[in-house]
Amino acid sequence: MKHYLFTASILVIALALYSISLVSGALWLFTGGAVFELWFWARIFLRRRGPNHASKRTREELHAA
Repeated sequence: MKHYLFTASILVIALALYSISLVSGALWLFTGGAVFELWFWARIFLRRRGPNHASKRTREELHAA
């Protein structure tokens, strides 16, 4: 659950930086928003599949053995 909250927090930070950069016109805030957004998408699509992220079927097969 913490993984999802952290990932959602990254997106919120990116949106906040984008919003502030639109008002102030600061390029570094826009760049920061882009970095956080890229980090968000990387966590979504490149998530590691470790033993804690095994599918339900795999867990059932492990317990049956």
